[in-house]
Amino acid sequence: DALNTTIVDVVREVSYLTNDQSDSLDTNLSALISTLETEVFDAFLDSVKRNVASCAKLGLIESTAPGGGNKQDEAMPFPPYLAASFLSIVRCRAQVERALRTATLRRPDSEKVTYQFLALRTASDGVVENICLELRSKLNLISPHKADVFAIHMQFLINTLKKYLSDEVVSLASDTRRMMLSKAGTGGRGIGKGMGNGPEGLTALENLERLGRVYVLC
Repeated sequence: DALNTTIVDVVREVSYLTNDQSDSLDTNLSALISTLETEVFDAFLDSVKRNVASCAKLGLIESTAPGGGNKQDEAMPFPPYLAASFLSIVRCRAQVERALRTATLRRPDSEKVTYQFLALRTASDGVVENICLELRSKLNLISPHKADVFAIHMQFLINTLKKYLSDEVVSLASDTRRMMLSKAGTGGRGIGKGMGNGPEGLTALENLERLGRVYVLC
């Protein structure tokens, strides 16, 4: 029964055992529960970081000539690494919703931040940060054509996840996007054409928008 009541109710029920030291018991119980709660949730956030790190992988980057591209990726409606990244965020959100719903942190400095928001911020930051770091580390392997595509994808990530991204990660993503645009400018084809000039480019952009809508609906 104690698990279905508040700390105040528990303290009231056992007050006769504490020699009227219920205030001290209330404080100690609250501190103990808050500490345990923080440790358990921090462990969960660490698992979220590991999970998104394994999902936010660009895969094989081929240095192809303009107009080439990876035929396997082109056959898919969504870029695989973006789809896997969004799936990891949706999975994280479902886990927190199922376990904690809209519960807020007990920390005094949390300003009523929900567990769900903190989990989604951790997942979103992890996805974008991992993608940015991988793009930077593989910059020499990325063709100007592909760099243009990645710049479009990066802007899409910023727009779709901006509600949860920290300022530091938004800055990292913006800098990475500029880096991709700079690389794209060396290809002589014009920036913003990486998805294609004709119907295939329009279809690719529509698919990105569709992926964003699917993420929001999930």
